[in-house]
Amino acid sequence: MNNTKRIYLSGPITNNPNAHQLFADAEAIMSNIGYEVVNPLHIAPPNVDWHTAMRYDIKALVECDAILLLPGWIHSKGARIEYYIASKIGLKTLHFTRNCKIYDTYSQRNIIVDEIIDAINSVLGISIDILQSETRKNSIVDARRIFCLLMRHMGIDSPTIAGRILNISHCTVIYHYRRGNELLIYDRKFAEKYEKVKHYLKKAE
Repeated sequence: MNNTKRIYLSGPITNNPNAHQLFADAEAIMSNIGYEVVNPLHIAPPNVDWHTAMRYDIKALVECDAILLLPGWIHSKGARIEYYIASKIGLKTLHFTRNCKIYDTYSQRNIIVDEIIDAINSVLGISIDILQSETRKNSIVDARRIFCLLMRHMGIDSPTIAGRILNISHCTVIYHYRRGNELLIYDRKFAEKYEKVKHYLKKAE
């Protein structure tokens, strides 16, 4: 696939009954296409606590050339930490989907955007055309705020990208994100809409 040799698997392990199968599938596929795979399920000694396991895993991670993010990684504290470290030390990032396809970060970003748009349309009945329109109807503005919140939650922390998609300015995206966070605390109806869309996304993984 490329010249990268050693790749670290990162995904949800704690409280995930499918972790062993998920990691085994990814390991088998990546090994078959020429990678030396580092599987965190085989690193730390058994029965160690989470913090100790993370120390073992991070030590192995920094010796790799790339990180492969498995489905559900964004909901895993450990995987988010691993991704942050990998991004800061220059590891290549790849994404592994449930249908066993592998994407680079640019392609995965487009997939995430499409998934968020689909979730908002399916749950709230608001299409991308309406999101991009100039209307300031409260329900549409709330949907834009939910879009901005979910973009950041799912690892796309770029107001410029969100702004291009919604046809709004960089500053407006930042405002939507900040206002959205406030509404999650103080507005029960907004929080319920956000959680419904987020739940739809999680089920679709």
